[in-house]
Amino acid sequence: MVDRTLDDWRDKRIAALAPDSIAAVEVVRGKDRYALTRVGKTWKVNGGATDSGAVARYLERLKAITATGFATPRESDSTRTARPARRLAVRSARGVLLSLAFDSTAGAFLVRHLVGTGGEGATVYRMNVWDVDGVSPAGRSLMPTKPMPTKK
Repeated sequence: MVDRTLDDWRDKRIAALAPDSIAAVEVVRGKDRYALTRVGKTWKVNGGATDSGAVARYLERLKAITATGFATPRESDSTRTARPARRLAVRSARGVLLSLAFDSTAGAFLVRHLVGTGGEGATVYRMNVWDVDGVSPAGRSLMPTKPMPTKK
C-alpha cells in the first residue's frame, strides 16, 4: 500500500449517466460536428437516420466515463488557454447533464469537466485516446451503413 501515489487513491470516475435520461448528445471533434437527438423512441444524427445498434452501444459507453489518471499542475494550467480538440455535451430534457472538453497530448487526452454531474469541479483528468474515441465517436460511426451490393 505504501507504493501507491496520491493519484492512485483518487476517484477516477468523471461521470455516470443513465442512458434513459439522455435526450441529446452534441460532439465536436475538429470539423466533425453532430447532434444525436432522441425523437420519440428513435435517435437522429443531425436530423438523419442512425444505426440503432451503434447508438445503443454508444449510450451504453456513456454510463461510466472513467479517467486513467490526472493531469499535472503544469498540464492543467495549459488547458485553460488551449482550444479543445474535442467537446462533448450531454443533455436531458431538463438541461445539461455533462459537458467535457478534451485537449490532445502525446498519446492521451486531458479532459476538463466543464458542467454537470460527477467529477471533481476543477479537476483535469487524463484519458486514453481509445476511451475518448468511445465517448466522442466520429459522427459517421452512428449512421447506418450502406448495404453491400449483391451479385446477380
